[in-house]
Order: sequence, then C-alpha cells, then structure tokens
Amino acid sequence: TAYVNDLFSYQKEVLKSGTPCNLVRVLMHNRSLSFAEAVGEVVTMVNHDVRRFIELERGLPSFEPAIADEVDAYITGMKDWMRGNVEFSLASGRYRAPDSPFLELGESLAAAA
Repeated sequence: TAYVNDLFSYQKEVLKSGTPCNLVRVLMHNRSLSFAEAVGEVVTMVNHDVRRFIELERGLPSFEPAIADEVDAYITGMKDWMRGNVEFSLASGRYRAPDSPFLELGESLAAAA
C-alpha cells in the first residue's frame, strides 16, 4: 500500500513539495534511474508483494471455525485495504493534477471537471 501510494503521490510530494521521502524519487536518486525505470521498479515490487500475499493466503492451514472466521476477516480486510487505496487514489482529487506524470491522474481531473 505504501509503494502504491508513492506512485500516486509522486507529483504532489516530489514535483510540487520537493519531498525526498518518496520511493520513486529515492530509486531515481540512489540507483540513478530514470523516472520510467523507477516507476517500473516500484510496480515490480508491488507485483512481487501481491503475488507473495496470494501465495501465503493459499498456503494457510485449516483452522477451527472461530479462528477461521477471524483469519478470513483479516485477509478480506487486507484485500480491501490494498484495493481501496488504489480506488481512493484514482477517484479522489488528492493526487489529481493536469501535469501529473501518470495519465490516469491527469485524465481523472478532466473527467471530474
């Protein structure tokens, strides 16, 4: 969720506010990557973590019913949090800007107008 947030917030945090604490910017600076390369690296990291989450979920043992309900609720909550972060970032005006390096955030602004 934090990595995805750094993708969406890049324009606001780095380009407008000059904040150095953004994963895209850190990768660009520390590894001498272009913006596109750093974004690709963050996307790779997100995809890896999501695949690992799915693997771990599939590998969970069976639990007694009371515990199984709690585990299911936790897993569902984690999925909702991950997906909700993306949906909120795209739907809210928080990260929209006409000069955003991400088309979805620039287009969202035009669509919302």
